[in-house]
Amino acid sequence: MEFDFWSIVLSKTWFSTWESVITVVLSLGVGGGLAILEYFLRIKRSKIFTGLMVLPIFLPGIVVATGFIVVWGNAGLINDLLKVLGVEQVKFLYSAGAIIAGNCFYNIPLAYLALSSKLANMHYYLEDQAKVMGASNIKTLLKITWPRIKNVVIGVGIIIFLYSFLSFALPLVLGGIKYQTLEVYIYSLITQQLDLKAALILAGLQFVGLLALILLLSGYLTNQSEKYFNISKDNNFKNSIFIFTVRILVLIFILLPIGGVLFKGLGDIINLNSTTYWMGLFNSFWLALCSGAISLGLVFILMNTKKDLGKWSLVFLAISPIALGAGLLYLFGDSVLGMLLAYIFLSFPINYFLVSSFWKSRPAFFIESIKLLGADWKDEIKIISSYLSTTILKALAISIVFVMGDIAIVSVLAPYKFKTAMSLSYSYLGA
Repeated sequence: MEFDFWSIVLSKTWFSTWESVITVVLSLGVGGGLAILEYFLRIKRSKIFTGLMVLPIFLPGIVVATGFIVVWGNAGLINDLLKVLGVEQVKFLYSAGAIIAGNCFYNIPLAYLALSSKLANMHYYLEDQAKVMGASNIKTLLKITWPRIKNVVIGVGIIIFLYSFLSFALPLVLGGIKYQTLEVYIYSLITQQLDLKAALILAGLQFVGLLALILLLSGYLTNQSEKYFNISKDNNFKNSIFIFTVRILVLIFILLPIGGVLFKGLGDIINLNSTTYWMGLFNSFWLALCSGAISLGLVFILMNTKKDLGKWSLVFLAISPIALGAGLLYLFGDSVLGMLLAYIFLSFPINYFLVSSFWKSRPAFFIESIKLLGADWKDEIKIISSYLSTTILKALAISIVFVMGDIAIVSVLAPYKFKTAMSLSYSYLGA
């Protein structure tokens, strides 16, 4: 391969790396910082705020990117408002800042949820003793609190870095031609330059590099809870107002793109009747349902062998949808079968984690008690299925949301005439 090719690869890799690092810093600073402030100021967690922080997890990248365009585009809501006020328009889209903002949309809530969950299970007694002994707030944070949350912070930081580095839909739409991540460049090699060999080489190198990083830092991806729960709170009105203000600012950042999509989109929903969108939505749904069901079946087969994936489960974190799509394109060509296999593979880790974690937390002697009650194998299956039913439905729902929101796999593997909801949404953006 020519020197120019590798110089482009290094440029894309460097851009992907530094924008991901900045995303990690901002997400941990805002989301994690808010969680730590709530803990130190002893402000009770808000169920409404926490619920709204979960919302971005279920939003497809194309939907979020559309929201950013609606809000920050040349004819977006912000620029329309600035035009009325006689102020110069903002040119925010198709920049590194837009990509970072899009990644932060997902990862600020992730950092907040992870840190606040950890801190909710930490007792205040060590911090209280440190303050009694005259330690300042900064010293208490660095010497007492930080060692107890360090693994969670670093672990979440690793996950945020991986999410940002492997993000596809957001940089594809918000980065424009100039600001391409390595994922988008691999995609362009496949679909525009028609160089599958080069794409496979880059996908393989990316996988090896990220897997090495994950294995090197894998110790931070596990965490032990302290088994404590803080019930009483000791806060004052000023602290409550401060935290409330920060929460409002975070919610504005999160809800603005969503509100923009709803504001602009619901008025035009009737126009979808003249398109093939509903057929695309149906294709997405049956693919999601089939891949989720097969994936769960594989989970139960693996659990029945009583083998734990252990560190092998970390391999899944290093495989991006674009890299997987490139491999399956080489093996099967553009086909629905390749898409189905990709979705089974990608939904397997989360399904395995949810089901196996819940099963491991079952009451002691659960199976033995069923057998002692005289249940045959049919009754045993019914009882176990009933016990796992909620978790199975949760795993299936998450799989469906993930598959229906995918744009990476469908962009690489879908046959020309096979459309899904997100592929049509992306084509409408281009129009």
